[in-house]
Amino acid sequence: MMGRFAFEVSQLSYLERRVAAALFANPPEATLDDALNHFILADEYAPFIWLENKLFIVKTLKLMKRNQKDIIAHLREANSVRDKLTDEVSDRRDGGNIMLRVFVTLCVLWVVSGRTLDKYHIDELLASGKNGAYEAAENLKKELGDQENPELLWRLAKVEHEIRKYEKKESKQEKLQKKALEYAERALALEDSNPEIHKWYAVALGGMTDFVSIKQKLKIAHTFEKEIRRALELNPNDWELHYLLGRFLFGTSQIGWFERKLATAIFGAPPTGTVEGAIDEFLVAERLSDGTELINKVFLAKAYLENDNYKSAVKVAKEGLLLEPKSYDETHGLQELEKIMKSYHKYA
Repeated sequence: MMGRFAFEVSQLSYLERRVAAALFANPPEATLDDALNHFILADEYAPFIWLENKLFIVKTLKLMKRNQKDIIAHLREANSVRDKLTDEVSDRRDGGNIMLRVFVTLCVLWVVSGRTLDKYHIDELLASGKNGAYEAAENLKKELGDQENPELLWRLAKVEHEIRKYEKKESKQEKLQKKALEYAERALALEDSNPEIHKWYAVALGGMTDFVSIKQKLKIAHTFEKEIRRALELNPNDWELHYLLGRFLFGTSQIGWFERKLATAIFGAPPTGTVEGAIDEFLVAERLSDGTELINKVFLAKAYLENDNYKSAVKVAKEGLLLEPKSYDETHGLQELEKIMKSYHKYA
C-alpha cells in the first residue's frame, strides 16, 4: 500500500501539487525511488504471490528509465506469477482460467507499453538507427491519419527531429526539422498541460537554430528556455528536462560579446547562463536518471572541463564509457568522452 501511495504522489502534476500545498500544512511528498523501495520490500516478503506489486515494479522502473535488463527480469517474474495463478484455477470449468489469463496478460501489456502510444516502441526504434527511426515515423503517421491527436503529434515531432540527424544534405535536414516543429506546434495548440509537448516543442524549435540568422537564434533561445522551464513546472522529475536546461545554460555561457549586445537590444538583457548553473542541472539529471544516461555524462564532463575541474571530468567520462549508446547523439558522444580520456587521462 505504501508503494502505491508513493507512486501516485510522485506522479502528481504541478497543479495538483499546488492544490495540495494550499489544502494541507504538510502536503504528501514522495518520489519514484520511495515507491520502488516499498515495492521491492513487499516483493521480498511475497516474491511469487503478489502480481500487482510486480507490475508496479516494472512500471516504476520504466518511468525511472532504469536498465532494460532489470525491467525484463521483473517482467519475466510477473509472467511466472501469472502462470502460477492460472494453474491454480485450471480445474474450473466456468471460464475463469481463460478470463484470468486475458486479464493478467492485458495488465502486463499495459505495463510494457507504458502510457498511450508507447506500444510503438518509439525509443527502441530510435535506438536501432536510421531504419528504425523511419519505421517509427511511418507507424505514427499511419495511426495519426487525418486526426489531431497531441500524443501522436509530439511523438512525431521527436521522431522527425531524430531522423534529421541521419541526413547529409542541409536542405533535407531543414525540411525535416521544419516538419518536426510543425508537429510540435500542432500538439501545443491542442494541449498546454503536457510536459512532453513543451519539451519537444522546445527541442524542435531549438533544432531550427542551424538554419537561421544570429538574431533569430537569440529569439529561439529565449523561447526554448521558457518552454523547458514550463515543462519543468509540470514535471520536475524528468531528468531529460534538467539535461536540456543544462545544455541551454552551458551554451549561453559561451556566447560572445556581439551576441550579448544583440540579445540586450532585443530582450533588454543578455542570456544569464553560467557553467556552474549548467553543472547543477546536469547533476540533478544524474540523480534523477541514476547515472544511466550517457548523453548527460558527455555534457557534464564538458562542463567540468570548462571549469578546469579535470579530475571530475575524467571520472564522469570513465562512467560514460561504460554505458551503451541509445541514440545518434550518444554514439557520437562516446567519441567525445574517448577524446577527454585521451587528453586528460593523467587526472584519472
